[in-house]
Amino acid sequence: DRLFSSKLARVECGISMPGMTPRAFSFNSPHGACTECQGLGAMHAFDPIRIVPHQTKSLVDGAIVPHVASAADARAVVDFVRSAAPQRAYAGMGRAADYRRTGWRDFQQAVHTQFLTVAQIDDAAGLDAVEEIARVPHLDAVFVGALSLALALDQPDAAAPPVQQAIARICTACTHAGRRIGMHVLSAGARARWTDQGVNLFVIGNDLNLLRQGADAAVQAFRAGR
Repeated sequence: DRLFSSKLARVECGISMPGMTPRAFSFNSPHGACTECQGLGAMHAFDPIRIVPHQTKSLVDGAIVPHVASAADARAVVDFVRSAAPQRAYAGMGRAADYRRTGWRDFQQAVHTQFLTVAQIDDAAGLDAVEEIARVPHLDAVFVGALSLALALDQPDAAAPPVQQAIARICTACTHAGRRIGMHVLSAGARARWTDQGVNLFVIGNDLNLLRQGADAAVQAFRAGR
């Protein structure tokens, strides 16, 4: 005997199909689009290998991963640095693994204890998901990519009110989740405002400014005859 269904259902797997209409066969209609890629033919996915292409180089002190746009991205980062990254670093027998003078178990424990995993929020997608990102287990901190966030929000700079509101939202989410918050500031004096909002990891200045300041000081000393 054969069993037919007027509901386009398959008894064995419990799956049924909606009625056949032209829109079900059109990629321009959500009714016919793939539920995984939404009809785009491509999917956004996070590939840790592309973020850290040289796994044998030292990362045992920590890493800041940019463009973390979802909790899934953050979990992928955490999973990578707690599994594949130390394995590959140890197998490479380089500086990261102390040239294998430390046993594997001790090295693995040290990485899990000392490694600082930081997710950077620098676009609108990451901002929308910041509450979920901040709650990902074993994520140590969230870093605010203020300028990139400003550009993503179509603002001229990080001082624009929408960007300041976005940064405040990130600070609030991280504070509630018990996560440390990092931020780049141009000078030590600029940190006071953000310290009050919970920021406790600061990058002050940048390499270019440090090089310029050093060069200016050397030129002035030379001209002064010192």
